[in-house]
Amino acid sequence: MKKDFDPNLIHPRAFYSLFSGIMAPRLIAWISSLNEDQSVNIAPYSFFSGANTRPPMVVVSIGSNKGQKKDTSINILREKECVIHMASQALIQSVNLSAKKLKRNESEASAFGIELTDSVKIVTPSIKHTIFQMECKLHQHITLPENDMFILEVIHLSIDEKYVKNGQIDVENYHPLTRLMGNYYATHYEMEKLLHPDLDTLDESES
Repeated sequence: MKKDFDPNLIHPRAFYSLFSGIMAPRLIAWISSLNEDQSVNIAPYSFFSGANTRPPMVVVSIGSNKGQKKDTSINILREKECVIHMASQALIQSVNLSAKKLKRNESEASAFGIELTDSVKIVTPSIKHTIFQMECKLHQHITLPENDMFILEVIHLSIDEKYVKNGQIDVENYHPLTRLMGNYYATHYEMEKLLHPDLDTLDESES
């Protein structure tokens, strides 16, 4: 027996709870961007995924706040850059705190003691102690009815060496912080390795 839900017939918040809850677990793009006064804004967003392979691009969709663009959206549109990070479970409290609404130009890095470091190719600082840092330049901005969608080109990638094995991500050691529904997070999952249907042997690489 199934339950049916029409987004036009129930409250948008109720539908969003179901809609986002089934798209889980979701990787969390922990984004640093520069405020207008050059202080550092940090915020987590879980509508995030890969978008293109060559050149490497990712997509992040950022909701509005009562019809107003969020600070991250404003900053990316102005500066044309940002850094996307992946946090481990050790940083779960910092990730959660960085979702708090602060005044414009008030830095989450300063407010919550989040350590920063210089990026390699862009001005926007990166967050220390994260699994990886993707330094990104804005490729395209798409205005949706309720969200700002950003397609970002990854121009530099730094990965903590303990998560790299034989030139690839060590999947047995890689446990990124992910979002489930509401305030639920997760980091560990059961894994299963299968033969690709087009191959006779296990393929350890991506095309």
